[in-house]
This record gives sequence, structure tokens and C-alpha cells, in this order.
Amino acid sequence: MKQTTLTRITLRVAVLLVLFAAGPGAGAEPTEPPTGVESWACRPAWPAVVNPVVGSEMQKVLSLRGEWEFTTQGVAPLRHPGWRAFYARPWPGSRKIQVPGCWEAQGVGQPGMGDSWDPKWDHCAKPLRHIYQGDAWYRKTVAIPRAWTGQRVWLKVGGVRSQGWFWVNKTPVAWVDNYCGTYKYDITDLVEPGKDATIVAEVNNLLPSRKGLFSSTHRFGGLYRDVELEATPATRIDYAYVRGDFDNQAAEVRATIARADAAAPLKKPVLRVTVKTADGQPAGSASQEFALHAGQETADVVCRVKLAPFRAWSPESPSLYVAEAVLCDGDQPVHGWAERFGVRKFEVRGQQFFFNNKPFFVRGCGDDFVYPLTLVSPASREEHLKHFRAARAAGFVYVRLHTHCELPEYFEAADEAGVLIQPELPYYGDYPCEAFTWDPIRDLKELIAHFRRHVSLATYCMGNEGLLGRPIGIEIYKLIKRTDPDRLTLHQDGTFNTPENSDFRNGPINVWAPGSFKCDAPFVAHEYLNLSVKQDPRLEPKFSGLMLPPVTLAARDKDLAAAGLDRRWGDACQDASHALQRVYQKRGLEAARMDPACDGYDYWTIVDVIVRQGNTYSAQGFLNAFWEPKRGGWTPEQFRAFNDQTVLLLKTAGDSPIAVSGDKIQADFWISHYGEQPLSRPKLAWTLRAGETVLAKGTSECADVELGSVVSLAQAEIAVGDLSKPVHAMLEVAVDSGPGRRDRGTGVSPVGQGRDGPATHGRDAHATPVRNQWDFWLFPKRALQDGKGIAVSKPLLGAMEKLYSGLAPAGEVAAEKADLLVSFVGSSDVAPALVAGKRVILLNRTTGKPNVRLGWWSMGEQVGTAFARHPALGDFPHDGCLSPLAFRILKMGQKLPAFAGLSPDDMIVVGEGLNSYYLYAAQAAADNGRVLMTFGLDVLSGTPEGTCILDGLVRYARSDAFKPAGKIDVKKLAATDAPNGWQRTIKAGESGTDYLPPGALQLDVARATQGMNELIWETRPASANVRDKKDYAITWEGGMGYFAQPPGTFALYVNDEKMLDIPAISEQNATWTSPDKTVTLKYDRDESRPEMGLLTLTLPSAKVAPLKPLRLKVVGSDSRSRRWFGVCQTP
Repeated sequence: MKQTTLTRITLRVAVLLVLFAAGPGAGAEPTEPPTGVESWACRPAWPAVVNPVVGSEMQKVLSLRGEWEFTTQGVAPLRHPGWRAFYARPWPGSRKIQVPGCWEAQGVGQPGMGDSWDPKWDHCAKPLRHIYQGDAWYRKTVAIPRAWTGQRVWLKVGGVRSQGWFWVNKTPVAWVDNYCGTYKYDITDLVEPGKDATIVAEVNNLLPSRKGLFSSTHRFGGLYRDVELEATPATRIDYAYVRGDFDNQAAEVRATIARADAAAPLKKPVLRVTVKTADGQPAGSASQEFALHAGQETADVVCRVKLAPFRAWSPESPSLYVAEAVLCDGDQPVHGWAERFGVRKFEVRGQQFFFNNKPFFVRGCGDDFVYPLTLVSPASREEHLKHFRAARAAGFVYVRLHTHCELPEYFEAADEAGVLIQPELPYYGDYPCEAFTWDPIRDLKELIAHFRRHVSLATYCMGNEGLLGRPIGIEIYKLIKRTDPDRLTLHQDGTFNTPENSDFRNGPINVWAPGSFKCDAPFVAHEYLNLSVKQDPRLEPKFSGLMLPPVTLAARDKDLAAAGLDRRWGDACQDASHALQRVYQKRGLEAARMDPACDGYDYWTIVDVIVRQGNTYSAQGFLNAFWEPKRGGWTPEQFRAFNDQTVLLLKTAGDSPIAVSGDKIQADFWISHYGEQPLSRPKLAWTLRAGETVLAKGTSECADVELGSVVSLAQAEIAVGDLSKPVHAMLEVAVDSGPGRRDRGTGVSPVGQGRDGPATHGRDAHATPVRNQWDFWLFPKRALQDGKGIAVSKPLLGAMEKLYSGLAPAGEVAAEKADLLVSFVGSSDVAPALVAGKRVILLNRTTGKPNVRLGWWSMGEQVGTAFARHPALGDFPHDGCLSPLAFRILKMGQKLPAFAGLSPDDMIVVGEGLNSYYLYAAQAAADNGRVLMTFGLDVLSGTPEGTCILDGLVRYARSDAFKPAGKIDVKKLAATDAPNGWQRTIKAGESGTDYLPPGALQLDVARATQGMNELIWETRPASANVRDKKDYAITWEGGMGYFAQPPGTFALYVNDEKMLDIPAISEQNATWTSPDKTVTLKYDRDESRPEMGLLTLTLPSAKVAPLKPLRLKVVGSDSRSRRWFGVCQTP
């Protein structure tokens, strides 16, 4: 090996030691040759910067961005110099490709499903227009400027996935396999100024990558950031960054000076630094002499500059400076470096965050690397700045990067936009996200060295929801505090964060009661809310890049047609899903702000992640994947009302925003205040308004509000006056916050533009009120209504008589003259009434748990319910979608298709679940009569909203407007399809309510473990003529599961007589039979719920007593297994 190569190796190791030193002059003399990726070409990798937002006029950079020759060759040892040496051969059939970018986004490969990263339990593969996996080759020939004569020439590589090998003029230069860094390689001996140089890169995307979540959609390939050539003098500024010193209002320019082995020493080396504001105003200068003696190859220089004017960087005022560092020999400039930076202070004091010495609330969101057009993050500061403007407009100031670190261009935009970033190492607990060598300290050092130059870097995090282990977690924490004490540390986002390894903790993923979550440090709610609904197929035309539309209109139209619906209902349910997200977004963020112990949240996520669920894809983000507001959702500006520095909050008695004339709303107005300064005697004004009509209003003088406080401001008793009809009202509240409060802008300054003056920087001269508002639904007081002419089925009579007088019991003489029957599907009085030409209202499934919640990450059976503008709903003051107005009364609807002949025009309320649509209200003709039906609407319990719907149904059913278009079979209304296999549970080993099928209230199970292995329940009574047939069948919804546990067996008893054994539960459709073949148990698995299905027990009718229930018992073995067999409670 040549002496010059050995010297370069020594230089590189010395530079890295300098980069991680706690102070200046902490170099060491290494003795070992390079290892790992550097050993391939024996050329050290030096930290570098490509495509920076600012640069020095003394830097000589040649960008290789643009067109390269490109070809694919599969996987073969083509770089073998003695075999194929493909890097040196012609490439017949090659094409052109753009750098930066991934090759799939440029048409390389065939359509297919993305190949997701290794954590398949959390994969996000999506359909793509192009997929190619294997080796690909890049080549570009460039003229080396003659002016570079006598300079050192460097090849700088911004980013490769997965791994890359580089040649310059047929000579190996670099093997690139990194996590997040940018590196340069000395190629001075390989190029000649004034002549061409050919750069070749082989890139393979099948090999393990250290990029983490980059490959959650697909293991893409390519040179995804810039490649550059740079010329430097022999003695140069090799790398530099600026550390802000908030307390001393100063900047520390930290530069590594490096010298080639043959370079003559500088006679009077000095580093001169000039700092300007972003708009060019002088802000300070200084110089620092240093020594670089013969034989000394590097020097670590720190130059402190006092900043005047001092403009601290913050989310609300992201002030930036530019430092120009010039290496001089006396007065003679030698080399330059420009660096943009900000100065701020982010710390934990006790159980609270402080930012620039003020209490701080983390208004965070998650970013899961979603780029549907390009797949890879664009190497464009401008593109990311557009995204950050939307995030800032919505009030977000902090972004968590799940198991990855974004591009430097992303951080440049965050610096400018005022957004704090939490990058993460690519580890899920102690699992690497791909099969790379486990070495979190290596990865952390790379992150620190390359990204601490960004003021937006806020927190170092070692991965997601786990633990790297002890003592490594403790050692990592110590390493961060030694090398970059200006950032916070979180061991892994989600769990196992302790005082030994983290500065703060994570809190609940969903809404909690204030004070119920106990913590020994500040906590940030982890992946908060995660409100899952379906992808909007109307976005199909926007998916014009690499990612195919995850859901198409044609596919949804097919599902709608199968359910008996049309596109109008599909769009209405989609908009209703976004409206339901609105409700829970506001409720959830305000609930977090109401807890004084809470210090922040990471709302999950800023844009839709697009994950396969069932036969569709999810859309749980605040914005769609193109950073646009959703139809029916909040705009960013609206969202900010409850996601700002200061937020008004409301407490009321009870949990329902529904009141009746004569009621008094007890309003307790609170404030969560993390603004720029305390509030001095703020004035609160409130108005209760229905449209343009003011129903009530008032004002209050409030006490002072300190920064970082969550306190009650004022109380008001709001009387609900007389109303002629129900109204949707809005309680609007505003607080005059006093002078100095920042306007609700985006916090983003264009590059090169500063803000005026340190005293009023980022503030308005006049107060800007803090505003918020809440929905209320107000109803007139209702007297008992006249029910003359209405017959009611006896099971419903008791509830109806509380609401109507003069009702006639169905089946009695008085009912024969009634023009309207109120009954339910399956009642014996329905068919005769319809045959006789009467009008009928059928009220079904009016009890059970409300079906109004959105699932966390996983979708359930409520992802949006739409209400038609239909006269059958009367004065019900809805806005076309499920809202808190109906939260108390909406239960589980009837799965569609329900009735052949039912027209979409006759449907009144329709909802959507993960794999099904549900009917809640509809009308139809049946035989000679007409019928109004509700399923899962509680209109009988006496709530104002439920009674309002019932009154509307009654009035409409008796009106001339009741003219349904579709006609259904009356026989379908006379029969019930409810399973008869469960009536009540007597004993259960365990019970739960997660992932239930539609209509189920609870799952009761027996497990294959002692103490939890017995399940006993009763069926519904058998019919009087049950023994007229040889066999009797009963069905129930239930299931079996936890197949990851050890095997276990179960036995089934009927009336304490053993019927059959279940030697092993099944993940597929299955049948078990008794030894004498007279009893069978059949399991039809639900494809949409892997552990649930329909069970049918068939046994001789001689074992069944007429009009009596059966007593079923399942007993599990004592196998110390959590495998289970269960029955669903179904009303």
C-alpha cells in the first residue's frame, strides 16, 4: 500500500475523533487501517455536505445532478475486475436517468406490489407502477475544470439505497453503505484537470439498507441525493458546523482544518468568521488563530462570535444567521465555508419542557416517509418547505420521524420553517429494520456528526417501541450528553424510557382523564389518536407518479353496487369519515391540553400513511398523502384553533353537547397557555349562536395567566331559551390575550428575508384574540304527543307510551283502525299490516353500545356514516354526517345488501365499516303497504335527539310525501336472521371487546389454561315444534384464536352432557363431529377477522326441550396456553 494512502487513512480517523470531541484539540493518532466499507477501495470516507442552502464563494463545486447513463443487469459479480469489469465496458441498450431520484419513479421495472422492509408486522407495501430489484449501473463523464490544477479533488455522494460501489476512471473509490450521512472521497490521484473523468456507480437495492422506514413501502433503488465533485486547496476547511449558545447570545463556529500530507504548512493560520442575519445585516465577526505544525495533519478550531442583533430561533420566529468562515494564512484567504444556523435552547426542567427559557408544549406529529409521486423524499428544500408551511399553518411545531432520518434538504426546510425534528435510528426495539449489522452506536455517531448542524434537530431517538438493552441504552445517553448536549434524548419512542436513558417519557396513545397518567418526567403522548378511515378513491387522478391509486373509483363502485348503493352514498360516507376524524381530532387534542401534566403529543400522522387493511387502504392522517385538506375535514387554519401555543378549552357538566329549552349549560372556560408572555387580566367573551341568530352572550374579566399554565378562566351559566325547532348552535369564545401575542401565521420566512428588530421580532403591535368554538345541539321542550291512530307492537309499547298518548296495542281491536303500525322486523303483526296496505315503521336494534368510535390505526365497523337530507328525519339538525349529535343513539346497523329491491334513493342513513356498508334507515314499498325502517338507531330511550328522529318518522309516514321508489319482499320483514345460539352468558374464563363483529357487544371465552378454562352460556329458547324435525341447529357468532400460543384442546357440552371434543382449534373453516356422528360443530371463518366466524351446532332434536334454552359449556384443557374458544354476546 502506498504511503499517501496510509496518510489519508490516518487523516480521516483523526477528523472523526475531532468531530466527536467534547472540546477543541481532542484529536488522537490512530494506528489501525480502515475496516468495513472503507476497506473495499482503501479510500477513507470523510463527512461532507452536498446541495447546501448556502455556500462560500471560495468553494469550487461541480454538481453532477441531471442526466446519467443507466442500465440494469440483474444480480451478478459484474464488478469483479478479473472477470467482467462491467464498470469499464460499453453498455448496449442503456438509457438515460436523472440523478437524484430512485429508478422506479423513472419507469424502471414492471408493475407490482412493493417489497416492504423486514418488520412485516408494520409493513406498508403499496401497489407501484414500476418495481425493479437487483443491480443497476450509473455512468457519467464530466470535464474536470483546468482551473482545478493543484487542488485536491473530491467525489461527494449524497445518498444511495441500498448500497453502492463507485469507480472513477476505472479505479475503485468507494463502497457506500450508510444510515444518514453524506461522504466524500479523495480522487485527486485519479483525475487530471482539463481532461474528462468517468464516474461509474453500481447500486443494489436487494441488499440490506440502514435507512429504516425509507423502505417501508418498497425497497427502492437509486442515487436519491446529489453527487458532486469539489476542489479544495491542500490545506482546507474540511468540515464545519455552528453551535448556538443561547445563554451568551453567541455562536461557536467549529471547524476541522485538514492538510494533505505533502502540503506546506501555513505560516500564520487563522480562521476568520463573519456572521450576518438572513437578510444580510452584519451580526458579528471574530477570528481565531491556531497552530498547524509540520507533521500535524488536522486541527479543531472553535471561533466564538458575539451576535448582535441577537435573534433567537423558535417555531414562532425561526430566525437564521449565515456564518462565513474563511481559512487564512495571515491576511491571505485560503479556503472558505458558509453555514446557515440558528440559536435556541431546548431543555427539561423538572417535569416540564422549556424552550428559550419559556415553558413549551410539544405540538408534534408523525411523518412516515409518504411520497406517492416519487416514493423517495425529494432532494429539494423548496418541496419540503411547502409541506412544512401546511404543518405550521395547522399549528404543528415538532415532527417525529419514525425509525428513520430524513434528507438534509428536509432539515434545511425545517430550519427555515420553525419545525423541530426527532430523527430515529432504524431499530424496532433491538430489531434492525433490515438485516444490517446491529450497531446503534455507529448509527448514532453518524447522525450526530452529520445533522447537529441543523437548529431544527431537537431530539435523538434510538428507535420505536422497545429497548436496545442495558447497559447500551445508558452508554448511548452518556454519549449524546458528551457530544451534543444541546439536544434531548429519548431512548425509543413509546416504551422503556427511564431516567437512565431518556430526558422525557411517552404518554397514552388515546384520550385519558386529566391526572390519570402518572409520570416522573415530561411526557409526550405516543402516536396519538391515529384515527383510521378509508382512502378516498376520488384522489385517483393525483396518483400520477410511481404509486398506483391504492383505491380506485371503479373498485369502490363495485363494492357499492354489491351493497345496493351508488356513488353518491360512497362519496357521502367518505366525507362523513373525514367529518368524524374532525370530531375526534379536536376532542383528542383538547383533552391532552386539559391535563396540566401533559407536555405534548405526536399526532399520528400529518399525512395518510396508506396501509392495507381488509380489502382497502387506510387514511388516518390529518391531511391526505398530497398534503391537502380532506373533503369534510379541517383546513390547517381551522385545525390551529386547538393546536396553537395558546388554546381555549371547555368543560361542561356531562359528556353530551345536547340541551333542551329550559336547561342551563354550565360552561367552564379553561386556557392552556404556552405563548410568548404571560396574559395580564385577559378579557373573555362568549357567544352562543345558531347561524346568524345570537341566542346568548356574555363577557368575563379574568385573572392573570402565567406561561405554561392550564387553568380555568371563567364560568358561565348559559340558559337555553324557548325554541320553535331544533338548532345546531355554536358556542364561540375569544380571549383578548393582551399586547405582544404572535399572529397565527405559519412561522415561515422566505430565504434571505429577516424580521425586524429584536424587541418586537415575530410579534404584532396589537393583540390577536385567541379563539375556539364548540358545537351544541339545542331542542325545544317536548310535550307528550298525540298518538291516536298509531298501533304499536307490544314489545315496543312501553317505550312508545312515554312519548305518545292514545296508542293502540297491535293485535287488539283498537289497532284495526290505526293508519300506522310501529313494530320491528320479525314481528308477526308486520306482514298482515303491509298486505292490508297500511303504513309501517320498523324500529330495530335500538339497544347496545354506540358504534361511533374510529379505530386506532386499525379500522373497525365505523369509518363514517352519512345522513341524507330527507324529510323522514324531520327537524333532526344534522349536517349530513355522523357527529356528536347522534353519538348516544347510533348503534350497529344492518349489513348491506339487506333487501332486494331497495333503491339507493330510498336509503336515508348509511354507514361504512372496514369491509361492509350498513343500513341505518330506509323506506320501501312492501306488498300493498309502505315501510320505514331503522336499524341501530335508538329512537325509543327518550333522548331529545332520538325522539326528534322518531317524531320525524311518524310525521313522514303519515304524510303524502311518503312515496318510496323501491319495493321489497314482505317475507323478508316477517322473518329474522338473528343467530339463536346465545341469549346470556353464565360464566366466562375471560371477556373482551376488541375487534368484535358487527352487532356484537362482548366476546366471552374459555382458555386452555387452568382457572380460565370454562365458558357457560344459554341459547335462545327453542320453538314449540322443535321436535317436528329430526335435527336442531343453533348458530352463534364467536371464534377461536391466539395460535402463537402452545396447543390446547376443548370439549363441548350441552345441558352438561359431553357432545364432542375439539382436539385443536382452527385458523380455517372446520367441522368437528361426535364419536357417534350425530352431533356436528361447523366453523365458518370470517375472512375479514381472522379469529372470528359463525359457529353452527347441529344435534338430534330429541335432546332439545320445546320452548326451553340449551345450556352450552366449553371446557379448555390445562395446557398453560392462552388459546381460546369463544361466543359473542349479540343482542
